[in-house]
Amino acid sequence: MKVIRTLEDPTAELRVELRQHANNYFSYRLFAREGSRWKPSKACFKFEFSSYAGAFVRAARELPWLANAVGAASNDSRHAYHLELSRGLAFRFATFSAMDFANDHDHCIACMAKFADFESDGILHEGFVTKYVIPDGSGHWQWNWVCAACFRDFQESLAWRLEPAG
Repeated sequence: MKVIRTLEDPTAELRVELRQHANNYFSYRLFAREGSRWKPSKACFKFEFSSYAGAFVRAARELPWLANAVGAASNDSRHAYHLELSRGLAFRFATFSAMDFANDHDHCIACMAKFADFESDGILHEGFVTKYVIPDGSGHWQWNWVCAACFRDFQESLAWRLEPAG
């Protein structure tokens, strides 16, 4: 078992650990502060998820403070709840095409820069993309884009992997 992310509530009395297990499933566990030590909470959630995003979304439903704790734990306003859901994903460098990506435009999930295949001020044409499976059990997915600057800024901290071109 490997702890992927630890976040504390605003009062610093509760802590949640998001974990990856040897068989590649994810879970979360709640801890409560007892003096200077952290002890597993009696309200311990025992669920297994096929993705980090699935575990994070479920934990945020059970612990309403969790979504805001992501931004509070970062010095970068771009690192918010929706960006956290992309932790550990594999991206590939691509040129945006409305035909290939079934949309006339898209946005960087961090800074909201616009990707499109038409010319206009501020439009990006290339970036990093991943097929993001929405963690609601429906099997639905969407393309998530990240601009080159945000990819560089978050690749290490969010453990993003780069797939070979192909």
